[in-house]
Amino acid sequence: MNSNCQETFLACNLKNFLTNTLNFRIIHSMKKYKREPWTRGERILLEKWAGIRTHTEIANMLPKRTEIAVRKQIEYLRKRGWRV
Repeated sequence: MNSNCQETFLACNLKNFLTNTLNFRIIHSMKKYKREPWTRGERILLEKWAGIRTHTEIANMLPKRTEIAVRKQIEYLRKRGWRV
């Protein structure tokens, strides 16, 4: 086994050990998030509704986005000169 393979093997064993013997159930139950880039249409929607609607209402308009993601994207766009 090369060192990279050994490190992966040890990391998997450590994760299994912690999960099964020490009741660290959060390790296996954590969701694996996949980040998706913001589309031009989503950003235009943010530009249109940002001062009018709450972050929760905007997040409900965008099915793949959370309220926190909407808030952070608005902050990101404001830093870059968008009129959001």
